[in-house]
Amino acid sequence: MFYLKQHRQQCAELITLLAVNHNSVPFLRLIGDYDALLKKVPDLKLQLAHAGFPLYSEPWNNIKNYKNVYVDLSQTSYPNDRMTRAVVDFLGVEKCLFGTDGPYGVHGDDDLFDYSFIKRRIERLFSDKEIQKRLLGENFLEFIEK
Repeated sequence: MFYLKQHRQQCAELITLLAVNHNSVPFLRLIGDYDALLKKVPDLKLQLAHAGFPLYSEPWNNIKNYKNVYVDLSQTSYPNDRMTRAVVDFLGVEKCLFGTDGPYGVHGDDDLFDYSFIKRRIERLFSDKEIQKRLLGENFLEFIEK
C-alpha cells in the first residue's frame, strides 16, 4: 500500500482495471476504503466480485454514482437468484458483469466446473435478449475499453 501512495500517478497509468473481492470484513479494513482509492485514481475501472458480497447494499450505495465501478455476478451461492435480480435492479444492467468464479461453485456430472451455470441463471432471470447481451458480454467489452 505504501508503494501505491508514493507512486500513485505511475500506478494510475499502469493499472486501469482492478477487481476487489469482499470475502471478509477484516480484509476490507486491511486494504482501506476503495472510495478513497477512486478519488485518488478517478479513471481506475473497478469491479467488485460476487455482486459486492458479503456487504451487498453498502457497496451498491457507494458505487451507484461512479460510472467506472461495476459488480460481477459470479459465484453460484452468494449472489443467488434473488440477489442477482436485486443488484441488476438497483445498479442497472449497465453496471453488472458476467463472471464465473470457476473453478469454485457448481460442478457437472463429470466433476468439472460448470461454466454455463451462471449464464443459464442470467438467461432464466432476464428474458429480455438485450439485457442478456449486456450482462453476458457487452458490459465487459465496455469495461475493458481504455
